Amino acid sequence: MKTPTFELSDKLYWHLLSRVLFVTILFSTTIILRIYDQNAFLSSTLMFIYVLISSSYVASFIFWVILRFSTLRNPMVFAALQLAWDVLFTTCVIYLTGGVDSIFTFMYLLNILSANILLLRGGGVATAYACCLLYGGLSLLQYHGVLPPLDRPVRPETLDAIDVAIKVITNLSLFLIIAYVAGYITEALHRTSIELRARQSDLEQLNRINSTIVRNLGDGLVLTNANLSTLFRNSRLGRILDHIDDLPERGPLEGALPFLGPQHLEVLRGLQSSKPSVRWEFIHLDRHKKRRHLVVFGQHLPGDEHHEEQRLVLVRDNTEYCEMEERLRTSDKLAALGQLAAGIAHEIRNPLASISGSIQLLSRDLTLAPEDQRLMNIVLREIGRLDSLISDFLIFARPQNPRPERKDLSELAASTVELFLGRRGEVPGPTITTDFCTPLPVMIDERLLHQVLLNLLRNAVEAMGEEGTVLVSTRQRGTLADLMVEDEGPGIPADVVKRIFDPFFTTKQRGTGLGLSIVYQIIEGHGGKIHVENKESRGTRFHVVLPLDTEPMQ
Repeated sequence: MKTPTFELSDKLYWHLLSRVLFVTILFSTTIILRIYDQNAFLSSTLMFIYVLISSSYVASFIFWVILRFSTLRNPMVFAALQLAWDVLFTTCVIYLTGGVDSIFTFMYLLNILSANILLLRGGGVATAYACCLLYGGLSLLQYHGVLPPLDRPVRPETLDAIDVAIKVITNLSLFLIIAYVAGYITEALHRTSIELRARQSDLEQLNRINSTIVRNLGDGLVLTNANLSTLFRNSRLGRILDHIDDLPERGPLEGALPFLGPQHLEVLRGLQSSKPSVRWEFIHLDRHKKRRHLVVFGQHLPGDEHHEEQRLVLVRDNTEYCEMEERLRTSDKLAALGQLAAGIAHEIRNPLASISGSIQLLSRDLTLAPEDQRLMNIVLREIGRLDSLISDFLIFARPQNPRPERKDLSELAASTVELFLGRRGEVPGPTITTDFCTPLPVMIDERLLHQVLLNLLRNAVEAMGEEGTVLVSTRQRGTLADLMVEDEGPGIPADVVKRIFDPFFTTKQRGTGLGLSIVYQIIEGHGGKIHVENKESRGTRFHVVLPLDTEPMQ
């Protein structure tokens, strides 16, 4: 929207152009009158008119240069100078063409109207009083013979006082009436113009907001007429239907929404004020044969004397929501099944302990053949494996609530490595090195972190055999603490990496598949993340990322 300063500058350009056109007409009229009537003007008068017209051209050019190439600090003062020049120019023209009897007195009215346009009512009234002062003074001086017209010198006694008074009073009254009436009209037009610009600005802002909303709307949108011919659709519709390139911009609605049948189209056509909306759900197969759960809303938009009624159709992709609902239902079922399985596992554990104890007693009290003793040892080993599996399963099915305390992650990692080395004793295995950075304060359950790191160390050692190096390190990454366990083993295949934290997934012959699932569960319970990557050279690197506790260490 233009500011008042720019609006006044535009008006000044038009004012200069109007002045040049008027002066050109005046100049042409003077020449024509001179051609057809040699006595129309005296030579001296004609010369003054030519000089006056030329000066107007020069002044207009100077004003145009100032307006075009300089920055006006106060355009209203510049406009007032323009009007002052116009009034003086008009006074000179009237004086040169007969004074009180001049036919160019109407030029004062043009000056007053121009002032109302440029400076509104205040400028128009001020210009009217200036015109009254100059015209009245000129008439008074002419009547007393002080300043007779150049084209026909007269003596005061030849002028009729009543005639002069009538002309002067009539013209002065006309000046003031025109000033006030035109001022009232221009003020009203100015207020209306401001209101229109404000409403236009509001409308443009609303259009921008509406365009932004429609453009970023998560639903597909189609606007049609009463005959269901598409008037507009947003780009989101193409992405929902997976037809970004070949979805028609215009045409029948069934071209944009191919899953709508004749019965649906008939319902949309029949929408009215008594039944303004409708809702359907569809299962739509996109071009990749993926099932999409779509919800379609139809809305009747009433018309008026200027606009026909329309239909608004919204298409919402509820696929993710429905999949989430399905996952939640499955999760609830699995949770219930997990509780049941945990109870069964607990019940199995008791008789399993009895069986194990009984076999141990029999093995100790009976004298068995070597083959029978070997079979007895296999039974005890498998019972121990089942007991370990049940223990891991119970931990996974009934996760412990962490009791976090403010601890130094590097210090906890160092103590866990010492604990692991102490348990391993003199058994041959990979070298374990550490590289811990400055204190990394985190909120962690110390016992559970020991469990996590021991599990990762055990996996790294088993992946490498008896040679190589396992590196345990910590790093600060912004507001996060990163605990890394790196080995030099064969690495993990890409298809295995995706499933490595899934329950009961294992690549070991005698593994339970619950160790890393429990680790994942513990870290998630502390608001952290765990992920694994294959190193560029050889081996894998596990990252345990936890949020730092930003309060100063005590």
